[in-house]
Amino acid sequence: MNHAIGDPIETPAERAGIVRASVDIAASAAEVFRALADPRELAAWLGGEPMPTDPRDGAARDPARLLPDGEWRIAAIAPDGTPGVVTGEYGHRSPPHVLDMTWRASWNDFATERVRFQLAPIDVGGVPGTRVTVVHTRANLRLHATPARLSHQAMASDSWPSSLARLAAHVATASALARWSARDSSPNDSFDALHRAVVDLHHAR
Repeated sequence: MNHAIGDPIETPAERAGIVRASVDIAASAAEVFRALADPRELAAWLGGEPMPTDPRDGAARDPARLLPDGEWRIAAIAPDGTPGVVTGEYGHRSPPHVLDMTWRASWNDFATERVRFQLAPIDVGGVPGTRVTVVHTRANLRLHATPARLSHQAMASDSWPSSLARLAAHVATASALARWSARDSSPNDSFDALHRAVVDLHHAR
């Protein structure tokens, strides 16, 4: 049975060094694209960190930073569940359908890899939604890894479904909060929407 934010789906790699995974999210492509293209939102779901609501309060502990050369650096959850860091630069953008970025993760010795997000409109449980497909091109050094590193590669390959589940939960929560503040609804209705998003986040982990 599908839950409100969709179920993560992973398909076999197309060829060595390519990892592909997808998730269906009951939200518009514009909402999802924003969660990918804003480094602070990227950090919120990739690293499981809340976004500071007050810049004065959150500046010292903001998990996302834009570096002087345009590179972003965020706190992230490593494939083994431990704290890590990912840096990168945004490349080709075609809002709200395609977003390319470089990807350098601390758990892969900051080797330069490529990540592409593709967003397509679909029906999710009877409401307009978005299918998000991530295509992660691994660094060549992974193709000549030792058995221990190959084991780590397999673990890393399995991390995108859980990351996409966190993305879906983040977008659902942000959407519920936006509806809460944008319309004159009863507190109970707004709380119910937010509660459902939090429950989905719990089940996505």
